[in-house]
Amino acid sequence: MILGTLCSGCSDGNSSAPLVSQAHPDGWLAAHPAAAFQDPGSCALCHKTDGPDTGGEFDNPSCFSANYTREDGTTVGCHPDGPGQGGVPHPVGDAWLLPSGHVEAARTNSDPCLGCHVELGIEPACADCHTAGDPLVVGDCASCHNAPPDSLAPAGDVGPNREGAHAGHDALVGVTGVCDTCHQGAGTGSVDHYDEFEPADVAFPATYDANAGPATYSAGSGSCAGLSCHGGQATPAWLDGALEVDAECEACHAFGDAEPNSFESGEHDFHVPFVVCATCHDPARLAEPTPPVPNHFSGLDTPAFEQDPADTININMNYNGESCFIPSPAPPGLTVCHPGQTRDWD
Repeated sequence: MILGTLCSGCSDGNSSAPLVSQAHPDGWLAAHPAAAFQDPGSCALCHKTDGPDTGGEFDNPSCFSANYTREDGTTVGCHPDGPGQGGVPHPVGDAWLLPSGHVEAARTNSDPCLGCHVELGIEPACADCHTAGDPLVVGDCASCHNAPPDSLAPAGDVGPNREGAHAGHDALVGVTGVCDTCHQGAGTGSVDHYDEFEPADVAFPATYDANAGPATYSAGSGSCAGLSCHGGQATPAWLDGALEVDAECEACHAFGDAEPNSFESGEHDFHVPFVVCATCHDPARLAEPTPPVPNHFSGLDTPAFEQDPADTININMNYNGESCFIPSPAPPGLTVCHPGQTRDWD
């Protein structure tokens, strides 16, 4: 079939060839890699296939030409190092996985890709990697996972689209859309982004290191440790763990001075054993004001409190920076305090 196509280009039968010396139909530049892969011997009838030089009556380009100027005056780039490794008409190896490799080539002209990996069934098929959809249709990230991963269609609840704690973290100030916060060095421009191994590569910028040591991730437990934003403590498992931020304060804040978010001021040592944190630190005030004004989750990559802890005290405690006054009768939630009394904190 290919031989017939080649020969017909030199006769009157190739009505689709606009130039007398053009032995192939229009679009052959994009289609020729698949044809050559299927029957390389037919190319040698008119082209030199084993080294640089021209061949045939019309000085046809070889498989090693750097470029070729057609009779219509247009010049096209070729492959001066040959048509690929192992008979593959493009580079092979890790670099080909990158956006600068097969992605750029497919965006420029996907016909050669489809000719081999769809029409000829040569593995891998696009869908072997892009399990959630055609990357030329649904977009880059969404062809493998939603952004952020959410376990929903089209990829579903499989890696790399498992939700885990993605939604909660992606909502944090300074983290939204910044995958590098937890996947440093494994972005779309790195080979690690395209490996087939689970779990995903996890690495943190040094700005998130706790005083206790560098931030780490354990694939075995699925949890992190040494993160400043978690007070250096072990986190819940990523896929199935949970953390109630309004109630489990000590999961991130520990008594003492070991970490920047530790607490030991004033009468904490007396109150903490029997008074929950939310009694004094109102969860509603922790969430206010909204960004860009600092709140509880502002500046997670810094050792400082962007929101003054004093600004989170329950307004019914009438805290003035030094003491509290609880009215009598005590408002709801403050009955464990000292109604009708002023008590120094420091």
